[in-house]
Amino acid sequence: MNLLIDIGNSLTKLALAEGRKIFPMQILHDPAFSDFDHILSQIDQPGSCILSGSGEIFPGLHGMLTSRFSRVIQLTHHTPVPVKLQYETKESLGMDRLAAAVGAYTLYPGQNCLVIDTGTAITIDLVTKDGIFMGGNISPGIRLRFLSLHEHTAKLPLLEPEGDFELLGSSTEKAIRSGILNGVKYELRGYIEELQNNYSPLRVILTGGDATLLSKYLQPDIIVDLNLIFAGLNRILEYNIAL
Repeated sequence: MNLLIDIGNSLTKLALAEGRKIFPMQILHDPAFSDFDHILSQIDQPGSCILSGSGEIFPGLHGMLTSRFSRVIQLTHHTPVPVKLQYETKESLGMDRLAAAVGAYTLYPGQNCLVIDTGTAITIDLVTKDGIFMGGNISPGIRLRFLSLHEHTAKLPLLEPEGDFELLGSSTEKAIRSGILNGVKYELRGYIEELQNNYSPLRVILTGGDATLLSKYLQPDIIVDLNLIFAGLNRILEYNIAL
């Protein structure tokens, strides 16, 4: 069994993998050292581990992992990966973006894939059918947009994204929700349409915390895969073990 750890900006997620099967374990908010110690003690047959962090990786975690697993890889821009990076600043590329792209290329080989990750930030990344990571774009996530409106204005309330919205809001609360959610919807639809014109056929995979919320406002053939980053981490781990 492989242990997969994804430390994000807001959440830390852990999963086990056997072959291509992913078994999500825990989602942690602000985890402490003791949380990892407790989780690791429950793994009966530890094998290899990969650690990825777009958020902060606290000191001592790598040492704890190496004491329990036969091989531990911390994903960085130096780590060999099974895709080619056409990206100018590899050292600043988010490891979650890279892992999601590898996951898409692994699950849908020979297809152009657009990966949309809807977390704290919304990222869109393209990996071609030939396994070339073309890069993508980053914009504020849904909750960050709600928070920004509230914190940088005098009177606008802080709202949650859940709830119905129309093209035009008939109250201030409806105008905020409609403005943000329609903005995200048309933003993503525009990217999908434009990239489909240039990389057809195009497989679109939606992942991240708001993937399920947004999927109903996009094309019906879009795939929602909340384990996409884990699939990519597991592939990167196996790729490095085989080297």
